[in-house]
Amino acid sequence: MLKAGLAVGAASALPFEAELATAQPSPTLERYVTTMPVPTVRAPDGKRQGADYHEIPMQQGSHEFHPTLGATQIWGYDGQFPGKTIEARRNERLNVKWINDLPPTHLLPVDDTIHGAAGNPGVRTVTHVHGLHAESASDGLPEAWFTKDYAETGDHFVKEVYEYENGQPGATLWYHDHALGITRLNVYAGLAGFYILRDDYERRLNLPSGDYEVPILLQDRTFTEEGELFYPDEEIAGVEPSIVPEFFGDTAVVNGKVWPRFEVEPRKYRFRVLNGCNSRFINPRLFEVDGDNVEVDGGAVPPVYQIGTDLGDEQDPTDDTLDPIESYYTGDPTPPEPNEHGNKDTVQVHPGTITRIKTRFGSHTGRYVWHCHILEHEDHEMMRPFEVVTGPK
Repeated sequence: MLKAGLAVGAASALPFEAELATAQPSPTLERYVTTMPVPTVRAPDGKRQGADYHEIPMQQGSHEFHPTLGATQIWGYDGQFPGKTIEARRNERLNVKWINDLPPTHLLPVDDTIHGAAGNPGVRTVTHVHGLHAESASDGLPEAWFTKDYAETGDHFVKEVYEYENGQPGATLWYHDHALGITRLNVYAGLAGFYILRDDYERRLNLPSGDYEVPILLQDRTFTEEGELFYPDEEIAGVEPSIVPEFFGDTAVVNGKVWPRFEVEPRKYRFRVLNGCNSRFINPRLFEVDGDNVEVDGGAVPPVYQIGTDLGDEQDPTDDTLDPIESYYTGDPTPPEPNEHGNKDTVQVHPGTITRIKTRFGSHTGRYVWHCHILEHEDHEMMRPFEVVTGPK
């Protein structure tokens, strides 16, 4: 069984059951009554210029998150939540035509006061493969969005078919919507799925495979009494734009199911764990059910909740006083946590800190973006473009 401790943003921690000021509570849902599904691998639709070719529609459909909720309206790649897993091999090109086949009205409330939303169609999409080294024209830039039948396109739209070279080491990646000013809603509606890149090095590691290699997409959602997805749209007094600064659902969703169970054999498994939440940090851990102390002196043990501060999950008192005098950081830099080592495409930036990033740019030139991956922050303009140019010879 997989149990998750969940951190809100980069600052504090709340249980899923915590009451949120901007959200209505979901109906009471019994846990562990559904089996966690494993996303199926998507078969190519054919070949294009000698490479595997996919035509992947984004469609509205119905999905059962939990028997009590019934059928919930979602957006999904191939109309599924989550989308099917795309598998690719290193240095083998893959072509994908992402098709906007969505209805003319958005599934969720659209705030058109934020950058990129005013004056643009409410249903616009563009798909980005997170962590993949891709050419600019195939990267899924936020302003490369398009509508149904490509009737309208953003300023940076270049082509309909994306070409992925996959010229990097094997990795667990994911694809998701990236349209400017509406990413948070499109991903929350269901536009996300795994993109697994394999290579010979990974194969030589002799890791569990087949039924024993399990992709796990962790998300949080809130549901209405009618079983539909809920996303807050109440205006915040005195604030324009009015979108919520962060969103935290009160219900855990794993591979599209609410609080599922997953039965395993007494052997090794490989879990590919992906945090697909809009804003929530997740600290997953495994625990042995029979070894948990759930009762003492004939009574249930009260739940223990992790509590954080605006400076993070600090166990000691901290001072967050703002100094009107400009401060200069001195001393040795603090290295990343052990679990943050290795190749990274997302790094934690804690409040009151400066983070310096050293990176290497590959052979691709052109326009790209860097941004906060808390999706509400991203839509709230915490995103900037950069241009990769050819260096001096």
